Amino acid sequence: MEPCGYAWLIRHFSLLHFPPSHSSQIGKIKSQTVDARGRVHKTFPQSYWPGDTILDHLVFALKYDGIELALLATLFPRLDLQELAQWIDQQPTSKYAWRIGFLYEYLLHKTVPVADRWQGNYVDVLDSERYVVATNPVRITRWRVNNNLLGSNWFCPMVRRTPGVVFAEQMVISEALEKLRDCYPPELFQRAVNYAYYKETRSSYSIEQENPSPQRTERFVALLREAGQVNFTWGTLFAEPGLVPLQNAIVDERYRESGFRTIQNYVGTQRGLEKMQVDYICPPPEWVDSLIRGLAFCAKMLEIAPVVQAALLSFSFVLIHPFVDGNGRLHRFLIHDTLTRRGFIPQGLLLPVSAVMLRRREDYDRALEYFSRPLMALANYDVSREMELTLLNASELEPFYRFPDLTFTVEYLAPVVQESVERELADELRYLESYDAVREALIHIVDMPDQRLDLLLRLLDQNGGQLSKKKRGVFAELRDDELARMEMVFKEIALGSNAPG
Repeated sequence: MEPCGYAWLIRHFSLLHFPPSHSSQIGKIKSQTVDARGRVHKTFPQSYWPGDTILDHLVFALKYDGIELALLATLFPRLDLQELAQWIDQQPTSKYAWRIGFLYEYLLHKTVPVADRWQGNYVDVLDSERYVVATNPVRITRWRVNNNLLGSNWFCPMVRRTPGVVFAEQMVISEALEKLRDCYPPELFQRAVNYAYYKETRSSYSIEQENPSPQRTERFVALLREAGQVNFTWGTLFAEPGLVPLQNAIVDERYRESGFRTIQNYVGTQRGLEKMQVDYICPPPEWVDSLIRGLAFCAKMLEIAPVVQAALLSFSFVLIHPFVDGNGRLHRFLIHDTLTRRGFIPQGLLLPVSAVMLRRREDYDRALEYFSRPLMALANYDVSREMELTLLNASELEPFYRFPDLTFTVEYLAPVVQESVERELADELRYLESYDAVREALIHIVDMPDQRLDLLLRLLDQNGGQLSKKKRGVFAELRDDELARMEMVFKEIALGSNAPG
Protein backbone atom coordinates (compact mmCIF):
# COMPACT_ATOMS: atom_id res chain seq x y z
CA MET A 1 0.00 0.00 0.00
CA GLU A 2 1.33 3.41 -0.99
CA PRO A 3 0.01 6.57 0.69
CA CYS A 4 -1.27 9.39 -1.46
CA GLY A 5 -2.86 12.79 -1.00
CA TYR A 6 -2.50 14.13 2.53
CA ALA A 7 -0.94 10.90 3.77
CA TRP A 8 1.84 11.21 1.16
CA LEU A 9 2.42 14.89 1.97
CA ILE A 10 2.56 14.19 5.71
CA ARG A 11 5.19 11.50 5.16
CA HIS A 12 7.14 13.49 2.57
CA PHE A 13 7.52 16.57 4.78
CA SER A 14 7.33 14.84 8.18
CA LEU A 15 4.52 17.25 9.00
CA LEU A 16 3.31 17.90 12.52
CA HIS A 17 -0.37 17.05 12.19
CA PHE A 18 -3.65 16.00 13.73
CA PRO A 19 -4.98 12.73 12.29
CA PRO A 20 -6.72 13.93 9.10
CA SER A 21 -10.43 13.28 8.73
CA HIS A 22 -9.71 11.49 5.44
CA SER A 23 -6.60 9.58 4.40
CA SER A 24 -5.92 7.73 1.15
CA GLN A 25 -3.67 5.02 -0.17
CA ILE A 26 -3.12 3.12 -3.40
CA GLY A 27 -3.92 -0.59 -3.32
CA LYS A 28 -5.61 -3.25 -5.40
CA ILE A 29 -9.29 -2.35 -5.18
CA LYS A 30 -11.34 0.69 -4.30
CA SER A 31 -12.62 0.50 -0.71
CA GLN A 32 -13.44 2.64 2.29
CA THR A 33 -13.47 2.11 6.05
CA VAL A 34 -14.44 4.39 8.92
CA ASP A 35 -12.69 4.07 12.28
CA ALA A 36 -14.17 4.54 15.76
CA ARG A 37 -13.31 8.25 15.69
CA GLY A 38 -15.24 8.79 12.46
CA ARG A 39 -12.11 9.13 10.31
CA VAL A 40 -12.40 7.82 6.77
CA HIS A 41 -9.67 5.64 5.24
CA LYS A 42 -9.86 5.14 1.47
CA THR A 43 -8.05 2.73 -0.83
CA PHE A 44 -7.83 3.44 -4.56
CA PRO A 45 -6.61 1.20 -7.41
CA GLN A 46 -3.29 1.94 -9.12
CA SER A 47 -4.99 3.94 -11.88
CA TYR A 48 -5.67 6.70 -9.32
CA TRP A 49 -1.98 7.34 -8.60
CA PRO A 50 -1.74 11.14 -8.88
CA GLY A 51 1.92 11.46 -9.81
CA ASP A 52 5.21 11.98 -8.06
CA THR A 53 5.20 15.70 -7.30
CA ILE A 54 4.07 17.63 -4.26
CA LEU A 55 1.41 19.50 -6.23
CA ASP A 56 0.11 16.25 -7.76
CA HIS A 57 -0.64 14.97 -4.28
CA LEU A 58 -1.98 18.32 -3.12
CA VAL A 59 -4.55 18.35 -5.94
CA PHE A 60 -5.42 14.72 -5.17
CA ALA A 61 -5.91 15.64 -1.50
CA LEU A 62 -8.32 18.47 -2.28
CA LYS A 63 -10.21 16.26 -4.73
CA TYR A 64 -10.54 13.08 -2.67
CA ASP A 65 -9.52 13.84 0.95
CA GLY A 66 -11.25 17.22 1.23
CA ILE A 67 -9.97 20.41 2.79
CA GLU A 68 -8.00 20.28 6.05
CA LEU A 69 -7.24 23.90 6.89
CA ALA A 70 -4.82 23.26 9.75
CA LEU A 71 -2.89 20.71 7.74
CA LEU A 72 -2.71 23.04 4.73
CA ALA A 73 -1.53 25.88 6.96
CA THR A 74 1.27 23.57 8.14
CA LEU A 75 2.11 22.40 4.62
CA PHE A 76 2.09 25.66 2.66
CA PRO A 77 5.19 27.21 4.31
CA ARG A 78 7.14 24.18 3.04
CA LEU A 79 6.29 24.96 -0.60
CA ASP A 80 8.48 27.07 -2.84
CA LEU A 81 6.33 30.14 -3.49
CA GLN A 82 7.80 30.85 -6.95
CA GLU A 83 7.26 27.25 -8.04
CA LEU A 84 3.69 27.39 -6.75
CA ALA A 85 3.04 30.64 -8.64
CA GLN A 86 4.51 29.19 -11.84
CA TRP A 87 2.34 26.08 -11.52
CA ILE A 88 -0.81 28.17 -10.99
CA ASP A 89 0.04 30.32 -14.03
CA GLN A 90 0.36 27.19 -16.13
CA GLN A 91 -3.18 26.08 -15.15
CA PRO A 92 -5.36 29.16 -15.72
CA THR A 93 -8.64 27.19 -15.81
CA SER A 94 -7.95 24.72 -12.99
CA LYS A 95 -10.47 25.13 -10.18
CA TYR A 96 -8.12 23.23 -7.86
CA ALA A 97 -5.32 25.67 -8.65
CA TRP A 98 -7.71 28.56 -7.85
CA ARG A 99 -8.61 27.01 -4.51
CA ILE A 100 -4.98 26.32 -3.65
CA GLY A 101 -3.98 29.89 -4.49
CA PHE A 102 -6.82 31.34 -2.43
CA LEU A 103 -6.16 29.06 0.55
CA TYR A 104 -2.44 29.83 0.49
CA GLU A 105 -3.13 33.55 0.78
CA TYR A 106 -5.98 33.04 3.26
CA LEU A 107 -4.04 30.83 5.64
CA LEU A 108 -0.60 32.42 5.47
CA HIS A 109 -1.56 36.11 5.00
CA LYS A 110 0.86 36.17 2.04
CA THR A 111 0.37 37.02 -1.61
CA VAL A 112 1.01 34.52 -4.40
CA PRO A 113 2.78 36.45 -7.21
CA VAL A 114 0.34 35.68 -10.02
CA ALA A 115 -2.15 37.75 -12.00
CA ASP A 116 -5.78 37.78 -10.90
CA ARG A 117 -8.06 35.13 -12.41
CA TRP A 118 -10.48 36.95 -14.72
CA GLN A 119 -12.12 34.10 -16.62
CA GLY A 120 -14.29 31.19 -15.61
CA ASN A 121 -17.26 30.64 -13.33
CA TYR A 122 -16.84 31.10 -9.60
CA VAL A 123 -16.21 27.94 -7.59
CA ASP A 124 -17.03 27.39 -3.90
CA VAL A 125 -14.07 26.90 -1.59
CA LEU A 126 -15.96 24.18 0.31
CA ASP A 127 -18.31 21.61 -1.19
CA SER A 128 -21.65 22.16 0.57
CA GLU A 129 -22.43 18.44 0.32
CA ARG A 130 -19.34 17.61 2.36
CA TYR A 131 -19.13 20.56 4.76
CA VAL A 132 -21.28 22.99 6.69
CA VAL A 133 -20.78 26.26 4.82
CA ALA A 134 -21.72 29.91 4.89
CA THR A 135 -24.62 30.26 2.45
CA ASN A 136 -23.88 33.95 1.88
CA PRO A 137 -20.28 33.58 0.70
CA VAL A 138 -17.86 36.37 -0.10
CA ARG A 139 -16.82 36.51 -3.73
CA ILE A 140 -13.05 36.66 -4.15
CA THR A 141 -12.58 38.10 -7.63
CA ARG A 142 -8.83 37.54 -7.64
CA TRP A 143 -9.25 33.76 -7.45
CA ARG A 144 -12.77 33.32 -8.87
CA VAL A 145 -13.84 31.57 -5.66
CA ASN A 146 -16.77 31.94 -3.29
CA ASN A 147 -15.35 32.05 0.21
CA ASN A 148 -17.97 30.03 2.10
CA LEU A 149 -15.78 29.19 5.10
CA LEU A 150 -17.29 29.55 8.59
CA GLY A 151 -14.95 32.16 10.03
CA SER A 152 -12.04 34.38 9.15
CA ASN A 153 -8.37 33.66 8.55
CA TRP A 154 -7.80 34.46 12.25
CA PHE A 155 -10.12 31.69 13.41
CA CYS A 156 -12.13 29.35 11.21
CA PRO A 157 -13.68 26.10 12.49
CA MET A 158 -14.49 23.28 10.09
CA VAL A 159 -17.53 20.98 10.27
CA ARG A 160 -17.86 17.97 8.00
CA ARG A 161 -21.41 17.09 7.00
CA THR A 162 -21.60 13.65 8.65
CA PRO A 163 -24.91 11.91 9.46
CA GLY A 164 -24.65 13.25 13.02
CA VAL A 165 -24.17 16.79 11.76
CA VAL A 166 -27.10 16.47 9.34
CA PHE A 167 -29.21 15.37 12.32
CA ALA A 168 -28.15 18.52 14.17
CA GLU A 169 -28.96 20.69 11.15
CA GLN A 170 -32.45 19.24 10.80
CA MET A 171 -33.21 19.17 14.51
CA VAL A 172 -36.31 20.88 15.92
CA ILE A 173 -37.77 20.54 19.39
CA SER A 174 -40.84 22.75 19.14
CA GLU A 175 -43.15 19.77 18.64
CA ALA A 176 -41.71 17.91 21.65
CA LEU A 177 -42.09 21.03 23.78
CA GLU A 178 -45.68 21.54 22.67
CA LYS A 179 -46.52 17.96 23.57
CA LEU A 180 -45.13 18.52 27.06
CA ARG A 181 -47.06 21.77 27.41
CA ASP A 182 -50.26 20.04 26.34
CA CYS A 183 -49.82 17.25 28.91
CA TYR A 184 -49.40 19.43 31.98
CA PRO A 185 -51.05 22.52 33.49
CA PRO A 186 -49.27 25.81 32.66
CA GLU A 187 -48.44 26.43 36.32
CA LEU A 188 -46.78 23.02 36.62
CA PHE A 189 -44.82 23.53 33.39
CA GLN A 190 -43.54 26.88 34.64
CA ARG A 191 -42.46 25.36 37.94
CA ALA A 192 -40.43 22.78 36.03
CA VAL A 193 -38.79 25.50 33.96
CA ASN A 194 -37.99 27.54 37.07
CA TYR A 195 -36.40 24.51 38.69
CA ALA A 196 -34.41 23.86 35.49
CA TYR A 197 -32.49 27.12 36.00
CA TYR A 198 -31.24 25.91 39.38
CA LYS A 199 -30.61 22.38 38.15
CA GLU A 200 -28.60 23.73 35.25
CA THR A 201 -26.58 25.94 37.59
CA ARG A 202 -25.78 23.12 40.01
CA SER A 203 -24.91 20.77 37.16
CA SER A 204 -22.65 23.33 35.45
CA TYR A 205 -20.70 23.86 38.67
CA SER A 206 -20.66 20.13 39.43
CA ILE A 207 -19.00 19.43 36.08
CA GLU A 208 -16.10 21.48 37.41
CA GLN A 209 -16.38 19.80 40.82
CA GLU A 210 -17.43 23.02 42.52
CA ASN A 211 -20.13 23.63 45.11
CA PRO A 212 -21.16 27.28 44.71
CA SER A 213 -22.41 29.45 47.54
CA PRO A 214 -26.07 30.56 47.44
CA GLN A 215 -24.91 33.97 46.23
CA ARG A 216 -22.90 32.53 43.33
CA THR A 217 -25.80 30.23 42.48
CA GLU A 218 -28.19 33.14 42.25
CA ARG A 219 -25.77 35.13 40.08
CA PHE A 220 -25.49 32.28 37.60
CA VAL A 221 -29.25 31.71 37.59
CA ALA A 222 -29.68 35.43 36.87
CA LEU A 223 -27.26 35.16 33.95
CA LEU A 224 -29.09 32.12 32.55
CA ARG A 225 -32.35 34.06 32.68
CA GLU A 226 -30.71 36.66 30.43
CA ALA A 227 -29.74 34.07 27.79
CA GLY A 228 -30.67 35.34 24.38
CA GLN A 229 -31.35 38.85 25.59
CA VAL A 230 -27.98 40.03 26.86
CA ASN A 231 -27.67 43.60 25.63
CA PHE A 232 -25.06 42.91 23.01
CA THR A 233 -25.37 42.40 19.29
CA TRP A 234 -23.71 39.37 17.73
CA GLY A 235 -20.89 41.64 16.61
CA THR A 236 -19.99 42.82 20.11
CA LEU A 237 -20.88 39.78 22.21
CA PHE A 238 -17.72 38.03 21.01
CA ALA A 239 -15.33 40.77 22.04
CA GLU A 240 -13.88 42.02 25.31
CA PRO A 241 -16.74 44.51 25.98
CA GLY A 242 -19.27 41.73 25.58
CA LEU A 243 -17.58 38.83 27.32
CA VAL A 244 -15.91 40.52 30.30
CA PRO A 245 -19.23 41.49 31.99
CA LEU A 246 -20.43 37.90 31.62
CA GLN A 247 -17.26 36.57 33.23
CA ASN A 248 -17.57 39.12 36.05
CA ALA A 249 -21.15 38.02 36.71
CA ILE A 250 -20.34 34.40 37.52
CA VAL A 251 -16.97 34.31 39.29
CA ASP A 252 -15.90 35.29 42.78
CA GLU A 253 -15.41 39.05 42.75
CA ARG A 254 -11.73 38.58 43.61
CA TYR A 255 -11.21 36.81 40.27
CA ARG A 256 -13.14 39.18 38.04
CA GLU A 257 -11.08 40.26 35.05
CA SER A 258 -11.01 43.57 33.22
CA GLY A 259 -10.00 42.01 29.91
CA PHE A 260 -8.82 38.84 28.27
CA ARG A 261 -6.11 36.91 30.06
CA THR A 262 -2.49 37.97 29.81
CA ILE A 263 -0.94 34.72 31.04
CA GLN A 264 -0.42 31.28 29.55
CA ASN A 265 -3.02 29.11 31.25
CA TYR A 266 -3.83 25.43 31.02
CA VAL A 267 -6.23 22.82 32.31
CA GLY A 268 -4.64 20.26 34.56
CA THR A 269 -5.00 17.88 37.47
CA GLN A 270 -2.77 18.03 40.52
CA ARG A 271 -1.10 14.67 41.20
CA GLY A 272 0.42 15.14 44.65
CA LEU A 273 2.53 18.08 45.76
CA GLU A 274 5.13 17.87 43.02
CA LYS A 275 3.39 16.55 39.89
CA MET A 276 0.85 18.27 37.65
CA GLN A 277 -0.96 16.40 34.87
CA VAL A 278 -1.58 18.84 32.02
CA ASP A 279 -4.75 17.91 30.13
CA TYR A 280 -5.02 20.90 27.80
CA ILE A 281 -2.83 23.88 26.97
CA CYS A 282 -4.78 26.99 26.03
CA PRO A 283 -3.57 29.17 23.15
CA PRO A 284 -0.98 31.81 24.11
CA PRO A 285 -2.52 35.01 25.49
CA GLU A 286 -1.29 37.18 22.62
CA TRP A 287 -3.52 35.19 20.23
CA VAL A 288 -6.73 35.41 22.25
CA ASP A 289 -8.04 38.69 20.87
CA SER A 290 -7.62 37.67 17.23
CA LEU A 291 -9.12 34.23 17.89
CA ILE A 292 -12.20 35.80 19.47
CA ARG A 293 -12.47 38.30 16.60
CA GLY A 294 -12.40 35.38 14.19
CA LEU A 295 -15.07 33.60 16.22
CA ALA A 296 -17.28 36.69 15.90
CA PHE A 297 -17.54 36.01 12.15
CA CYS A 298 -19.04 32.60 12.90
CA ALA A 299 -21.45 34.21 15.36
CA LYS A 300 -22.82 36.46 12.63
CA MET A 301 -23.62 33.59 10.26
CA LEU A 302 -27.30 33.17 11.07
CA GLU A 303 -27.78 30.82 8.13
CA ILE A 304 -26.03 28.08 10.09
CA ALA A 305 -28.48 25.76 11.87
CA PRO A 306 -28.96 26.83 15.53
CA VAL A 307 -27.65 23.63 17.15
CA VAL A 308 -24.61 23.63 14.85
CA GLN A 309 -23.89 27.26 15.69
CA ALA A 310 -24.37 26.65 19.41
CA ALA A 311 -21.78 23.86 19.28
CA LEU A 312 -19.32 25.94 17.26
CA LEU A 313 -19.55 29.04 19.43
CA SER A 314 -19.56 27.32 22.80
CA PHE A 315 -16.85 24.74 22.17
CA SER A 316 -14.67 27.24 20.28
CA PHE A 317 -14.95 29.56 23.26
CA VAL A 318 -13.78 26.97 25.74
CA LEU A 319 -10.90 25.94 23.46
CA ILE A 320 -9.76 29.58 23.26
CA HIS A 321 -10.19 29.93 27.04
CA PRO A 322 -10.05 33.76 27.05
CA PHE A 323 -10.18 34.10 30.85
CA VAL A 324 -8.33 32.56 33.77
CA ASP A 325 -11.58 31.58 35.52
CA GLY A 326 -15.17 31.00 34.43
CA ASN A 327 -14.54 29.64 30.92
CA GLY A 328 -16.40 26.34 31.41
CA ARG A 329 -19.54 27.93 32.79
CA LEU A 330 -19.55 30.60 30.07
CA HIS A 331 -19.04 27.88 27.46
CA ARG A 332 -22.21 26.16 28.64
CA PHE A 333 -24.06 29.48 29.01
CA LEU A 334 -23.31 30.20 25.34
CA ILE A 335 -25.23 27.08 24.36
CA HIS A 336 -28.37 28.51 25.99
CA ASP A 337 -27.70 32.00 24.69
CA THR A 338 -27.28 30.83 21.09
CA LEU A 339 -30.31 28.51 21.07
CA THR A 340 -32.49 31.23 22.56
CA ARG A 341 -31.11 34.05 20.43
CA ARG A 342 -31.70 31.96 17.31
CA GLY A 343 -35.29 31.18 18.29
CA PHE A 344 -34.62 27.44 18.61
CA ILE A 345 -36.15 27.58 22.10
CA PRO A 346 -38.60 30.26 23.24
CA GLN A 347 -37.52 33.10 25.48
CA GLY A 348 -37.88 32.19 29.15
CA LEU A 349 -37.38 28.45 28.61
CA LEU A 350 -34.16 26.73 29.60
CA LEU A 351 -33.03 23.23 28.69
CA PRO A 352 -30.92 21.50 31.37
CA VAL A 353 -28.13 20.50 28.98
CA SER A 354 -25.50 20.55 31.74
CA ALA A 355 -27.51 17.93 33.64
CA VAL A 356 -27.18 15.63 30.63
CA MET A 357 -23.49 16.45 30.32
CA LEU A 358 -22.98 15.68 34.00
CA ARG A 359 -24.86 12.39 33.85
CA ARG A 360 -22.95 11.38 30.72
CA ARG A 361 -19.66 12.87 31.81
CA GLU A 362 -17.50 10.50 29.77
CA ASP A 363 -19.22 11.57 26.55
CA TYR A 364 -18.72 15.24 27.44
CA ASP A 365 -15.04 14.65 28.19
CA ARG A 366 -14.64 12.85 24.85
CA ALA A 367 -16.14 15.82 23.03
CA LEU A 368 -13.51 18.09 24.61
CA GLU A 369 -10.70 15.58 24.17
CA TYR A 370 -11.41 15.21 20.46
CA PHE A 371 -9.38 18.40 20.07
CA SER A 372 -7.25 18.45 23.22
CA ARG A 373 -5.75 14.96 23.00
CA PRO A 374 -4.15 15.25 19.55
CA LEU A 375 -2.99 18.76 20.49
CA MET A 376 -1.31 17.50 23.66
CA ALA A 377 0.37 14.74 21.66
CA LEU A 378 2.12 17.45 19.62
CA ALA A 379 2.74 20.02 22.36
CA ASN A 380 6.21 20.64 23.74
CA TYR A 381 6.02 22.44 27.08
CA ASP A 382 7.58 22.94 30.46
CA VAL A 383 5.93 23.43 33.88
CA SER A 384 7.88 25.22 36.58
CA ARG A 385 7.77 24.44 40.30
CA GLU A 386 5.46 27.45 40.62
CA MET A 387 3.05 25.68 38.23
CA GLU A 388 3.68 28.18 35.44
CA LEU A 389 3.59 26.61 31.98
CA THR A 390 5.67 27.60 28.97
CA LEU A 391 4.55 26.35 25.55
CA LEU A 392 7.81 25.77 23.67
CA ASN A 393 6.45 25.07 20.17
CA ALA A 394 3.56 27.53 20.00
CA SER A 395 4.26 28.58 16.40
CA GLU A 396 4.06 24.96 15.23
CA LEU A 397 0.70 24.48 16.96
CA GLU A 398 -0.84 27.77 15.86
CA PRO A 399 -2.68 26.35 12.81
CA PHE A 400 -4.46 23.79 14.98
CA TYR A 401 -5.74 26.46 17.37
CA ARG A 402 -6.89 28.70 14.53
CA PHE A 403 -8.47 26.11 12.23
CA PRO A 404 -9.97 23.32 14.37
CA ASP A 405 -12.20 20.56 13.05
CA LEU A 406 -15.21 20.72 15.39
CA THR A 407 -17.37 18.11 13.66
CA PHE A 408 -17.41 15.87 16.71
CA THR A 409 -18.65 18.64 19.02
CA VAL A 410 -21.69 19.19 16.77
CA GLU A 411 -22.36 15.46 16.68
CA TYR A 412 -22.14 15.45 20.47
CA LEU A 413 -24.34 18.44 21.27
CA ALA A 414 -27.41 17.53 19.21
CA PRO A 415 -28.31 14.37 21.21
CA VAL A 416 -27.60 16.28 24.44
CA VAL A 417 -30.14 18.94 23.48
CA GLN A 418 -32.65 16.28 22.49
CA GLU A 419 -32.20 14.39 25.77
CA SER A 420 -32.53 17.58 27.79
CA VAL A 421 -36.09 17.87 26.47
CA GLU A 422 -37.18 14.26 26.17
CA ARG A 423 -35.69 13.09 29.46
CA GLU A 424 -34.59 15.88 31.79
CA LEU A 425 -37.50 18.27 31.33
CA ALA A 426 -40.03 15.47 30.89
CA ASP A 427 -38.81 13.69 34.04
CA GLU A 428 -39.04 16.90 36.05
CA LEU A 429 -42.65 17.42 34.94
CA ARG A 430 -43.57 13.86 35.87
CA TYR A 431 -41.85 14.26 39.21
CA LEU A 432 -43.65 17.50 40.03
CA GLU A 433 -46.98 15.97 39.05
CA SER A 434 -46.27 13.02 41.34
CA TYR A 435 -45.04 15.32 44.10
CA ASP A 436 -48.23 17.37 44.01
CA ALA A 437 -50.35 14.23 44.11
CA VAL A 438 -48.52 12.69 47.06
CA ARG A 439 -48.49 16.01 48.90
CA GLU A 440 -52.25 16.30 48.56
CA ALA A 441 -52.72 12.72 49.73
CA LEU A 442 -50.55 13.22 52.83
CA ILE A 443 -52.45 16.35 53.82
CA HIS A 444 -55.60 14.24 53.96
CA ILE A 445 -53.90 11.97 56.50
CA VAL A 446 -52.44 14.76 58.66
CA ASP A 447 -52.99 18.43 57.91
CA MET A 448 -49.38 19.45 58.50
CA PRO A 449 -47.82 22.93 58.10
CA ASP A 450 -46.26 23.38 54.66
CA GLN A 451 -42.68 23.53 55.91
CA ARG A 452 -43.06 20.33 57.96
CA LEU A 453 -44.76 18.53 55.09
CA ASP A 454 -42.07 19.53 52.60
CA LEU A 455 -39.37 18.30 54.97
CA LEU A 456 -41.14 14.97 55.41
CA LEU A 457 -41.50 14.54 51.66
CA ARG A 458 -37.82 15.24 51.12
CA LEU A 459 -36.79 12.72 53.78
CA LEU A 460 -39.14 10.08 52.39
CA ASP A 461 -37.81 10.69 48.91
CA GLN A 462 -34.22 10.36 50.08
CA ASN A 463 -34.84 7.03 51.80
CA GLY A 464 -36.97 5.08 49.33
CA GLY A 465 -40.34 6.06 50.82
CA GLN A 466 -39.53 5.36 54.45
CA LEU A 467 -38.59 7.67 57.28
CA SER A 468 -35.30 6.41 58.69
CA LYS A 469 -35.03 5.52 62.35
CA LYS A 470 -32.48 8.29 62.72
CA LYS A 471 -35.00 10.88 61.52
CA ARG A 472 -38.05 9.44 63.30
CA GLY A 473 -37.62 11.79 66.24
CA VAL A 474 -37.89 14.81 63.95
CA PHE A 475 -41.58 13.98 63.54
CA ALA A 476 -42.39 12.93 67.07
CA GLU A 477 -45.87 14.47 66.72
CA LEU A 478 -46.89 11.78 64.22
CA ARG A 479 -48.40 8.53 65.50
CA ASP A 480 -46.88 5.31 64.17
CA ASP A 481 -50.08 4.39 62.30
CA GLU A 482 -50.20 7.85 60.65
CA LEU A 483 -46.59 7.63 59.57
CA ALA A 484 -47.13 4.09 58.25
CA ARG A 485 -50.07 5.29 56.13
CA MET A 486 -48.00 8.23 54.85
CA GLU A 487 -45.13 5.95 53.87
CA MET A 488 -47.51 3.57 52.10
CA VAL A 489 -49.20 6.40 50.18
CA PHE A 490 -45.84 7.89 49.22
CA LYS A 491 -44.66 4.55 47.78
CA GLU A 492 -47.90 3.96 45.91
CA ILE A 493 -47.98 7.38 44.24
CA ALA A 494 -44.30 8.21 43.89
CA LEU A 495 -43.10 4.72 42.94
CA GLY A 496 -41.50 4.93 39.51
CA SER A 497 -41.43 8.73 39.47
CA ASN A 498 -38.21 10.42 38.45
CA ALA A 499 -36.94 12.68 41.16
CA PRO A 500 -34.82 15.58 39.95
CA GLY A 501 -31.07 15.23 40.39
